Amino acid sequence: MTVKLTENEQLIEKVLLILQKQLPPIEFLGFVATFNLGKGDYLAFKEQLQENETVESLCQKIDEYENNQNLKFKPLDVVALLEDLPQLGLYRGQVGTIVEVYEPSVFEVEFSDTSGRAYAIETLQENQLMLLHHSPLEPEKLAVNVG
Repeated sequence: MTVKLTENEQLIEKVLLILQKQLPPIEFLGFVATFNLGKGDYLAFKEQLQENETVESLCQKIDEYENNQNLKFKPLDVVALLEDLPQLGLYRGQVGTIVEVYEPSVFEVEFSDTSGRAYAIETLQENQLMLLHHSPLEPEKLAVNVG
């Protein structure tokens, strides 16, 4: 049995396919899960798109997407603040964790005390932050090679 889609349904399907190609997998899935057009079975559409996917393959696609973004910081990176932001109660040298990447140079950073309690969560620019490392680095992995 063939189901004939209306012009609007065809357009919606076309737009969803474009979004699938353009958005990171996690954002596309979030969109499909929350977007309500009032018609159609979008859970079935999502299942159709992912019929050959596993959790591992989706995680691999997400990792590949993030690695191809050439981001200076990624989620869970530990960073230090490079400038005083007294209006936010934050000062140079305070340590935080990247919890969200909004754009390639815009990040949500959580600042926590030594007990793990967050005292500030702020959206900051790449140029306001420095990546901290807790282990020896290989020179070729450094952003700036001094030597």
